[in-house]
Parts: sequence; structure tokens; C-alpha cells
Amino acid sequence: MSTLTKIQKMMQERLSLTEVQVLPGQSLEAIGIDSLSMVELMFDLEDALGVRLTDERTAINTIQDIADMIDNVIAANAAVFS
Repeated sequence: MSTLTKIQKMMQERLSLTEVQVLPGQSLEAIGIDSLSMVELMFDLEDALGVRLTDERTAINTIQDIADMIDNVIAANAAVFS
């Protein structure tokens, strides 16, 4: 299962969103994700995906942006441990 798919399923379950609401290009603002919700979501994603996100945040506007950020962290961690 891809990172994007995991994020989408998690958002559907925890935020009671529909499949249409969690499409990759969906704006987080449009589905009601404010800054506090975003922080909570990031903590949940860290726990669920077994990653630790840095304090440096890139612009995150869509669900795809979240998946890309997490994939980059996973790739960076893999490079460190290889």
C-alpha cells in the first residue's frame, strides 16, 4: 500500500471524510484542515507510518503534498541507513 493510500484511508477514518474529499490534489483548507488539525494529523501520521517528521515544514496545501513530504522523509532515512 502506498503512502498516499495509507494517508487517504487514515484521513477517511479519523476525520470522517469521503473518498472524493481525500483525492491527492484536494486542498486541505477545502476539507476543513486548519493549523491545529494539521499538527494533530502529522502526529497521527508519524505514529501510524513509523516516521519522525522534522520541524522544518515545507508548504503543505494538498493531500499529495503530505504524501510527498512523508515519502521524502522515508527516502532520506533509507539513505542514512544503507
